[in-house]
Amino acid sequence: MAAIERFLESREIRVPKKDENFVTRVVELLSDSQLESLIRQHKYAGRQTINYFIIKGISDYDIGDIREKIDSRLPGQELVSEIPKEPFLAEAEQISDRLYLAIGYYQNAGSEDPVTGRKKDVQITKRTVVVIRDDFDLVEIRGSDTRMVEQVRDEVCKSIGKYKPSTKRQPNLGPEFQDRFNDLVDYYFNLKVKVDDKDDETLDTIAFTSKEDEDGNRRDARESDRVKRELSESGSEITMGYVELSEGFRFRVNRDQAKLSFVKSEREENLVQVTDLVHNVLKQVGEYSQGQISGINDVPE
Repeated sequence: MAAIERFLESREIRVPKKDENFVTRVVELLSDSQLESLIRQHKYAGRQTINYFIIKGISDYDIGDIREKIDSRLPGQELVSEIPKEPFLAEAEQISDRLYLAIGYYQNAGSEDPVTGRKKDVQITKRTVVVIRDDFDLVEIRGSDTRMVEQVRDEVCKSIGKYKPSTKRQPNLGPEFQDRFNDLVDYYFNLKVKVDDKDDETLDTIAFTSKEDEDGNRRDARESDRVKRELSESGSEITMGYVELSEGFRFRVNRDQAKLSFVKSEREENLVQVTDLVHNVLKQVGEYSQGQISGINDVPE
């Protein structure tokens, strides 16, 4: 309900009374095109964890060809219904310059028979979403299951012949990335600072959470003298944090794992804009040029 309300407000559409008939009133209120836009904005978005990978040279491929290659590689849903964690292509859709691949899989969810008390397996379906941009080597894989995310990444790479380990990696969101990215951040509501105190082997990171001001608004944790003091030490850096960008987007950043987590249901247009920002910063710090010179091991046999 809150996500629909934010969509309506972003389009300057009147928000109906929020009760048990809210969704029905929204459907009646919107035109066909507006309803399609609402569905499209949340079809692959929502509360997402975005895992970023650089797949060298994937931008050289036509995204229509990538779609066909993955479709021919992955088995159909009916062939994996009894095989947990076996990925299948549930849907592929091109929107503008982006290819969306909804890759499903089955997972066992234990349950208990209410009469006998015996445990039994129940198969449920889950998914990850791959987003490939026509001119980006930066690929998004949306999902919280790390093993499945990596498996799906490998399936994408193998489908287009990018099977060498050196062609796929997480982008380095290192100190140079952090310095430029921080210029876009209005607030750190909480953060973790990696400390480099050779005289103290007890601590590795220190967590900080900002306080509220007199109006109930959260302060920027970076304004704390303690945080400034820790970050002034050589080798210290922010490794994780819950941030708000100048555009108003809020999400958790895990630089070590090159992932962002959105804790509220977010619209697709906002996820696209955040990825654009990440891509631009990576481009500024020269991250896409890293590892361009390959050894003999990367030459196709």
